[in-house]
Amino acid sequence: MSMKRLYSLLALLLLVSAFSYSESVESILKKQREEYYKSQVEAEKKAKQQEKKPLKVEETTDVVEEEVQEVEEKNLTKLEKAENRLDHMAERVDYYNRVQRSVAAEEKEVSELKKERARVKQETAAVKARKEVKQEKPVKQAKEEKKKNTTKKSK
Repeated sequence: MSMKRLYSLLALLLLVSAFSYSESVESILKKQREEYYKSQVEAEKKAKQQEKKPLKVEETTDVVEEEVQEVEEKNLTKLEKAENRLDHMAERVDYYNRVQRSVAAEEKEVSELKKERARVKQETAAVKARKEVKQEKPVKQAKEEKKKNTTKKSK
């Protein structure tokens, strides 16, 4: 009896100590959330610091070239603007034509697959029907033989 009490007391002590030292799920989640938000804030700070860095010479020339292109686009004549728009529309038409061709090809492939599936179904149905007919013939023959045997016995 004393050993049982001792073991039960030790188990109880172990259980209580485990609960007292373990963290709850909520506290673990809270810590993880805090770490995540801290990392987000640090990432934003790094991004701001990179934005504040002075531009290199190569980057400034790219910016100047982009500004020049924007000015040139503003100075385009109506005819040039129309040509640009026409080129853009031609690209869109080509894109839609490619999409239409690919959809048509997929529809054709799907219809062929459906036809193949229907053909296979018909073949399997025909095979099943043949098997059933083959199975019915011996049954019919057996019935006919029974009738013949019964008629022979009665004579």
